Amino acid sequence: MARECCYDAQEQQWYAAGDGLTGRAYTVLLNQNFLLSIEFENDYQGLSELETHHLTFDLRTGRQLSLADFVAYPPAELGRRFDAAIGRRLRDELANVVATYGGLRNH
Repeated sequence: MARECCYDAQEQQWYAAGDGLTGRAYTVLLNQNFLLSIEFENDYQGLSELETHHLTFDLRTGRQLSLADFVAYPPAELGRRFDAAIGRRLRDELANVVATYGGLRNH
């Protein structure tokens, strides 16, 4: 009952007092194939940056899932793969800029 006083159903936000928390909003990112993924945003006294959290659940078991449940690589390997992919993308974009606009010219 106490929580009902602090929820704005139209705005889909919780409003609470204490600890500087002035608002909480959520967005359902995915709700299909027995997966539910939700993004929560906490607002602390109107600060410019919101605190964001993501939760994903297996609706068949009720278990909260982590990144490791979706990705086969350990975190260090995943980081190396991301770095390599970003490096390749940056190299390709720079090559495109050079091909489009030519090299630097002295004037």
